[in-house]
Amino acid sequence: MTDAHCHVRRGETRHFICDPADCEAGVGDASFYGCHPWRLDGFDPELLRSRLAANPDAGVGEIGLDRLRERDIPPRMRAAFETQLGIAAEFHRPVVLHGAKCWGEVVKACMSYASRIPAFLFHGFSRSSGLLPEIAKLNGYVSVGPAILNDHAVNYREFAKTVPEEMLLVESDATAENASKTPPVGEVVAKLAEVRGVSAEGLAPKLELNAARFLSARRAAAVLLAFLSVASSVFAAPQLKQQAEVIVEGELRAKVLAASRGIPPPTPVARTGWTTQGGTKRDIKVYDQTELWRLRAEVGTWQDKRGNVMKLARVISLVPSLQEFECTKEGVEKALDELERDFKPDDASLAAWKLAWGVKGVGRFVKAKNACYWVEFRFAEQVKDADAQKLLTVFEKSVSALTKSASSVAKSMQWWEETDDKFRFLTNLDKAKGAKFIKDSRRLMEALRKSFEFYVPPEKQSPICTVRVYKTLAEYREYRKSTGEDDTMSCGLWDPNREELLVVAENPREAQSTMRHESFHQYLHYATGRGDHADWYNEGHATMFESVKYNSAKNTINVTDEGNRAEWVSRNPAKYAGLIHKVLKLNHVEFCSGNVNDHYVTAWAICYFLERGAYTSEEFEPYRGICAKYLELMDGGASAADATTQAWALVSGRDVSADFLKFWKEKRKVALTAREKTMK
Repeated sequence: MTDAHCHVRRGETRHFICDPADCEAGVGDASFYGCHPWRLDGFDPELLRSRLAANPDAGVGEIGLDRLRERDIPPRMRAAFETQLGIAAEFHRPVVLHGAKCWGEVVKACMSYASRIPAFLFHGFSRSSGLLPEIAKLNGYVSVGPAILNDHAVNYREFAKTVPEEMLLVESDATAENASKTPPVGEVVAKLAEVRGVSAEGLAPKLELNAARFLSARRAAAVLLAFLSVASSVFAAPQLKQQAEVIVEGELRAKVLAASRGIPPPTPVARTGWTTQGGTKRDIKVYDQTELWRLRAEVGTWQDKRGNVMKLARVISLVPSLQEFECTKEGVEKALDELERDFKPDDASLAAWKLAWGVKGVGRFVKAKNACYWVEFRFAEQVKDADAQKLLTVFEKSVSALTKSASSVAKSMQWWEETDDKFRFLTNLDKAKGAKFIKDSRRLMEALRKSFEFYVPPEKQSPICTVRVYKTLAEYREYRKSTGEDDTMSCGLWDPNREELLVVAENPREAQSTMRHESFHQYLHYATGRGDHADWYNEGHATMFESVKYNSAKNTINVTDEGNRAEWVSRNPAKYAGLIHKVLKLNHVEFCSGNVNDHYVTAWAICYFLERGAYTSEEFEPYRGICAKYLELMDGGASAADATTQAWALVSGRDVSADFLKFWKEKRKVALTAREKTMK
């Protein structure tokens, strides 16, 4: 059998050996050279080039990104990965990838090289199957390892069932340290066959064929590229618009990609850190300083219908070097201000800037009056170097500095925003038609906010909430992909890391439902200062609000027992009553696994009972304090599990399932007018 990923030889028929410095490759083995993301000290791109030049059949690997050892991906790790991908593309060699806890970002990075790297091997891949279509586009293979032998690795085994047969490989990941304890790949093949419901004898030859196809892809790519090099043209280079446009108000006019649309930069990721002042520990929001630097530098991104991308950035400073506790938004912005005052675009500074930016295509620095810019094109298809350089020259010649304020700003971006003291709406809807959608959405969210405050009195002041509205589902998913997320199912969500609510306006009715549901998550995040609430509470309330009745004339909300969650309960109330105890104990991973629909329906039933049903009769009075008690405990620092246990202790001794059934059968209609009729 072929061991598709290892670091030492162990007697298999063939080995794909990564960094074989300490062992000698045998007959039939394949060598892969590269710098592992854990071992970046001493990384030398020229050494990699020389090894590949000396070994025509060698590939590149193990390379990639990693979040196992550090919460954030270090800039130098990204830079080393991009450099090695570029070298693999230069030599047209297959690549072995590492992406622990960040496979989405690894896939995103590889997409720019899809036409120049013949094949990718995703070693140790254990992400959801949602990324498999993207991996297939890369001529990617997924190697299954010894983890499948672990009887507790239920999710991994389920994932292994979903990998298309033509993409499967097996590996040991054996090293000099663990080789004696690592099972042979034959055992991996046997268990993989069992999991997939096929025979090992039938699966093994197919895995061998895949291994041969992976290695032969390099040779096929070499033949194809040789043909293309003598052809009259590869693919027609993208064109720029005939007329230059105002890109930066009062500063720059230039040509952008023809038939393109603007893509706004992603909102920066925020996470919770802490600092100590006067002996007191205080939570703070911290950011990736490279991401904030990039956000400030970026002027615009444009993409045409063929997938070609143009990026333009201001070259005004290098990345700050701050400690984690200093990386608040204000701290990074202040550091950038100071760096900009002293920045001089000399050769050394430009080289450092280019490395930090992470070049993924072809680009050059462009001067305009006293300012310096970086323009970069990332081609979706193979383009001749001469044509790429010609495109850069056409752009450079189109640049003109402006000496006074222009009348329009970034018309080619097609994005606009409306902001007040509560909400910031950012959208690419046509302004004439989109203005009404934004106006209606703002009024709906204001009404929802009043209702949210009734059920969840705010402990903390909410900042301006960002809502990003997309014209089409494809654009929404493209944005999600650009942020490294695997999202092929949803049509909108609340992203707590970037603190933005995403909505697709393609189907207005569905968009309103999404907004009602996801805006509760947004509100709860800000009102409590916690992003780790129990799903029975968080999703239960969100589903309760997704089916509210909205009176647009009065701009009021009325919580009802209508909607698809209520319909499911009506079909079999005993079933969902019986699931209450189980759902109360589920953590987030468990809630989002298995029969997810049952979990959501039961969570709706729990919260509707607590917030409305408990007020239909004095018999249910003990349930009225559970939600308030849960919030009090969360505010005091309790974990979601402990807050749930202690809050529900208020009804210890009660048969919760029986009480819910009695309410549903006897008091359901009363609940419609119980507690309050309409939120004002």
